Amino acid sequence: MVAKLIVWALSWEQVVNRAQRALDEFIVRGTPTNLPLLRHIVKDKDFKEGRFTTNYLDKKLPTFKFRREETNPEELAVAIAAAVAAYHKL
Repeated sequence: MVAKLIVWALSWEQVVNRAQRALDEFIVRGTPTNLPLLRHIVKDKDFKEGRFTTNYLDKKLPTFKFRREETNPEELAVAIAAAVAAYHKL
């Protein structure tokens, strides 16, 4: 596990909205992640309305359309610079 995202709020609607925003802002480069799957889940109508069971992914996964995420060179350079700065505590 590289990271864990935890979201809370007083209502389910707020939780889903916060999760969607957090996932849209979450960036991990250099290793495959399940972020595209999680982004699909929080945008799914049934999930948003709280209609899901333990077989949710069995039913929904085939309906999700995934595309290869392209790496923006400028984004990658900024991420590397931030990591180096954090490592050296600049």
